[in-house]
Amino acid sequence: MSVPDSFRKARRQYGLYSSLLIIWELAAFDVSEFKYNGIIIGQSIAIPYILLALLIYSAYRFRTEWTYYGDDASKTEKQVSQVNYDITKDDYLVSHGIALTALIVFIVFEYFI
Repeated sequence: MSVPDSFRKARRQYGLYSSLLIIWELAAFDVSEFKYNGIIIGQSIAIPYILLALLIYSAYRFRTEWTYYGDDASKTEKQVSQVNYDITKDDYLVSHGIALTALIVFIVFEYFI
């Protein structure tokens, strides 16, 4: 039994949004002078909140894919491919750990620093 592509895609997006949120907060980018085709793109204060919304949505999608993947596999399939299932379980926990780190960094940098 292999991991479905939809699960891999959800995990990849979840990690991407978590990483972008961490990078945005730690690097302290200033895009107030960013211009694109003559249009000034300001409001850099909104970007972390947009990333937070994407992170929350991708967490929901990742959790849904995990639940579907777990329900789809019968006990026999899980026993046959126990190694693959354990690796996926570790990926699941690590992905949530990275997202939790992103949320902590966001809260600290937005409200305490």
